[in-house]
Amino acid sequence: MFVFLYLFTSITIICLQFGFITAEFRHDVETDNINVTSVFTKDEVTALIKLREIVEHELHQDYMRTDSYLIRWIRDQNNDLEKAKEKLLKSLKWRKQNRVDSILQEDFTHILKNCPFDLSGRDMENRPVLTAGMGQCHIRKLILSGNQAKLNRAIIFLSETFSKLNRMAEKGQNPQQGVIIADMNGLSVTEHFCLRCIPIFITILTVYQEHYPEMIKSIYVINTPRIGLSLVSLLLPFAPPNQRELFFAYGFDKSEWQAEILKIIKPDQLNPQFGGTKLSKQL
Repeated sequence: MFVFLYLFTSITIICLQFGFITAEFRHDVETDNINVTSVFTKDEVTALIKLREIVEHELHQDYMRTDSYLIRWIRDQNNDLEKAKEKLLKSLKWRKQNRVDSILQEDFTHILKNCPFDLSGRDMENRPVLTAGMGQCHIRKLILSGNQAKLNRAIIFLSETFSKLNRMAEKGQNPQQGVIIADMNGLSVTEHFCLRCIPIFITILTVYQEHYPEMIKSIYVINTPRIGLSLVSLLLPFAPPNQRELFFAYGFDKSEWQAEILKIIKPDQLNPQFGGTKLSKQL
């Protein structure tokens, strides 16, 4: 029971870290730092200008200088400029230490053959869709074969890929957010919750929480064990209303979760495992 509680606590914490702001203010800005006709609140415009002034010399990639990138850190910290600055600078240091800027050129074929992920789909609003067969990931096997470090880097690789796809789907300055669907069918205490496996879930949590803020629009967890559904029902009421809307957990009734997912994603954008008709294009 503990291992299932741990997994779903981690999933829920991830969801609670990725809120989104629905109130918008259309504001014409006359400044070289913020593009004209920004769709941000007044406070966000002010924070954007100040944050860019503080960190501009640390932003080593062109996309990092855009409003849509910087606003993620501001929204993640509820417009607290000091906290946004600290978190961004810490993440930039982490990126340098872990050579993240070049990670998309690395080969993770072996890892991804043992963990089925697909990033080729889009929802009806052109958001990127990440599907993950979590129950089919051979985590223990990879660790015992000496691939734990490579597996940790594969988590960063997937996060960076998801982030890049979000940027490619952006229209204007408002940041894009993607959809994640995780299939829990096949979870095993031996394969997924051994003592050496738990740090992998911690890495997933830490990477998204600390280095990829405001990237997730919604998370669908399907084929969830009963204990997981009970935990979600217990914890979600304590989350702010707008953040509760991010997370959807379903049991093994395919007709139920498939109907909900197909409301936002066309069948040809999903593999059959996730209720669609698309041929697999796993990474």
